[in-house]
Amino acid sequence: FFLTIMPSMSVPVHALSSSPPPPAPLKRQPHSVVFGAPSSSSSEDHPLLTLSPPSSLLSPPRVRDDALFWLRDDSRTECAVLEALRNENAYQEGVCAPLDSFRCVLYDEMKSFMKESDTSAPVPHGPYEYYRRTVESKSYRIHCRRPKNMEYGDDFEAAKPLDVEAVSAEAGKLIAEMQANGGKLPDDKDAFHVDGFYDPSFEVTGEDEEILLDENEEAKAHAHYVVGCVAISPSHQLMAYTVDTSGYETYDLRIVRLDTAKKANHELVDEIKNIDGHVTWGKDDDTIFYCKLDDAHRPYQVYRHTVAESVDDDDVKLFEESDERHWVDLSKTRSGRFVVISSDSPETSEAHVIDLDDNNGTPTPRVIAAREHGCRYTLDHRGSLFYLVANRSANKTKEYLESTLCTLPVSAVLDGSAKEKGRTLWREVPSFPYEGEK
Repeated sequence: FFLTIMPSMSVPVHALSSSPPPPAPLKRQPHSVVFGAPSSSSSEDHPLLTLSPPSSLLSPPRVRDDALFWLRDDSRTECAVLEALRNENAYQEGVCAPLDSFRCVLYDEMKSFMKESDTSAPVPHGPYEYYRRTVESKSYRIHCRRPKNMEYGDDFEAAKPLDVEAVSAEAGKLIAEMQANGGKLPDDKDAFHVDGFYDPSFEVTGEDEEILLDENEEAKAHAHYVVGCVAISPSHQLMAYTVDTSGYETYDLRIVRLDTAKKANHELVDEIKNIDGHVTWGKDDDTIFYCKLDDAHRPYQVYRHTVAESVDDDDVKLFEESDERHWVDLSKTRSGRFVVISSDSPETSEAHVIDLDDNNGTPTPRVIAAREHGCRYTLDHRGSLFYLVANRSANKTKEYLESTLCTLPVSAVLDGSAKEKGRTLWREVPSFPYEGEK
């Protein structure tokens, strides 16, 4: 590979002349793979068959011969497959052995352009500031927190109604100042300081820092180690994080207690295996939401789990996405009131919300706007309104490149009228003027 794209670098051609013999050719076994629209007899199990236009599917289905299909082993336990992979890896290592020193030169050069010891900007959350840092010569991140500088408050938690006109006017002033300053922020303005969330004096000290998760330590026991997400509970006493140790992008959820002051090896409270890598907490430390995967490894079901009490079989299923083109993801609004269930395809979005203030039994996900092909949107919540960034609005029915900020009353979502009336309830937020706007 490097010999092809970097011919100016000196690598002896004869270095590969003493290559080991290649492994025996892989056996071929006749096998046909069918893909496209399933048979009409299975239409109930495949809602894609009812979509319009039918041309969006391969119908009739296509058939492809795959003589190496036997190499697929999702369990990673088939002896014949593992042996074939070992032989191929050994051959590759033997062929490329003369390039080891050259590989080291390339690696060192690329690494020289990276800042290995670094700290992310802190994110204020409750009484703490959360951040991540990396250390030179270590491959993984360290998740930390420290007591927050109380001068900078979490303004978003106040959930006061947003004065749209005032915000637009203030943004317009800032844009005008930038235009007068050659497109740069004025010297007295800090891009990270606009919301009051960023402390420019942030500096980590040993006394303040509490290590929540050191990925480097946990990775020592595994050949593969990837953290999907880290989520702190509302009380800041529990931490949920997901880990993939197989390389198959299937995660295990671990919930640990953080009250063992400043120690990284926290007490394990609960665990759920074989789920998607994203989770979100409920209103308190007792509830957490997660997604399960289907046979195609697609997140498609949302479950509610009671921490340290229920087992997986007792968890309550709240949502299921049957359209195989859509993948489900979880998040929480910055107000903390709603869990957002996003069901997205590359072209279309649909979001449901769960009201965490609703204590009447099993919560019902409420749709923000029913899916409409080509319409994509994201949302957040503040006070009595949802705020949506969308590529369509009530007035603009066709897809366009610029996004629009719209509002939607929370009451319309909770009483179901948003599902019936769709985008007709969206109200565009007046945009601030900018140079070139007509």
